[in-house]
Amino acid sequence: MTTTPNQTVRYEVADGVATVTLDRPDSLNSMTNEFMDDITAAFGFVEADPSVRVVVVTGEGRGFCSGADLREADLIEANLIYRAMQQLRRSLKHSFETRRRAQDNKISRNEGAGHV
Repeated sequence: MTTTPNQTVRYEVADGVATVTLDRPDSLNSMTNEFMDDITAAFGFVEADPSVRVVVVTGEGRGFCSGADLREADLIEANLIYRAMQQLRRSLKHSFETRRRAQDNKISRNEGAGHV
């Protein structure tokens, strides 16, 4: 099954493995407001799909994620980059904690630097 929640993130499931692909290779998968919404939606799919046993998060192209896209003016203003990263972190943490509490654990692999 392949589901594309939006333009900046791809979500695919095959044989119990969900692959969340950051899909903005032209900007080294830099984060925008749309990207933040899209990755949150992708992890909503992970959370809702009981067949998913493994989650792979990867980036299209030569870079996993270069950070915030500084061309987005509203991300630059007064700590919004920090707040956007915290929102993403909370969303990912919530997704994995929900699975852990339900004793429906996922195995995760992250390509590139990062932590949840």
